[in-house]
Amino acid sequence: MEEILTLLSALVVWRIIAGSLSAGVIAYALSQSFEAFTAGYCVTLFFAGLLFGVVWHSRAEQVAAERSAAHRDCQNEAAQ
Repeated sequence: MEEILTLLSALVVWRIIAGSLSAGVIAYALSQSFEAFTAGYCVTLFFAGLLFGVVWHSRAEQVAAERSAAHRDCQNEAAQ
């Protein structure tokens, strides 16, 4: 159950929502503009946007963790 809650909380992250929403809007626009752009392409484009959002968020979390560690190290050096 905890894994499900963790996954749901990750879906609320704005970077993931931004990637998914923009891909969804683009997929809808393309499907309305081109008859050959079918539902399969729309779903694929949506999942690509979702993947982009997940990668974007994970990189941002990694940078934040590195900055936090560097800040902690700097404080430890100043205290000595």
